[in-house]
Amino acid sequence: MKDKTKNSREHLLKAMQQLPSDFALREVRYHIGQALRKIGIVETKKEKRRAQTPAEAWDEMLKNGVVSSSTPGRTVEIIDSMIEEEKKKLEDLEKSAEHDKDDDVQTIYG
Repeated sequence: MKDKTKNSREHLLKAMQQLPSDFALREVRYHIGQALRKIGIVETKKEKRRAQTPAEAWDEMLKNGVVSSSTPGRTVEIIDSMIEEEKKKLEDLEKSAEHDKDDDVQTIYG
């Protein structure tokens, strides 16, 4: 996924810097500042979505009424992703348990 907000932010900052300090352009400066703030809000929301687990996404969608009986396909996709995430956690736990067991055997038998 492209980071379109980064490019937009850079262009707006460049426009703000190149804008002459003329009193007549104060409204333009204000609107560029507003656009920069809105881009910041969008970036914050993107980061929040990236950090969100499927279970948290599910809870949020239930609260907002996005998931319902009329969207069974999306519901199944979300549940499948939650299951996959839990399977990965279990595999990681099993691997770490095997690794710990190997370390214990090495400690005993040197």
